[in-house]
Amino acid sequence: ANVSGLFLLKCVIKTDGSLDRCRIAKGHPLMDQQVLGSVSQWRYTPVMYQGKPVAVEYIVRVLLKQN
Repeated sequence: ANVSGLFLLKCVIKTDGSLDRCRIAKGHPLMDQQVLGSVSQWRYTPVMYQGKPVAVEYIVRVLLKQN
């Protein structure tokens, strides 16, 4: 599709480090579903609060570049 640019997604990092409830805040209609599919496989280190993992909302930035 030759699409490049910055995508911003709002997601919840769950207590196991997986992403949940991701939605596009800024994107491109031709690539939104592909970016959501890729990001759903990403894993983060869970956020810790008082020694316990907690779920937090997080802004995920994805930069697509053409080669």
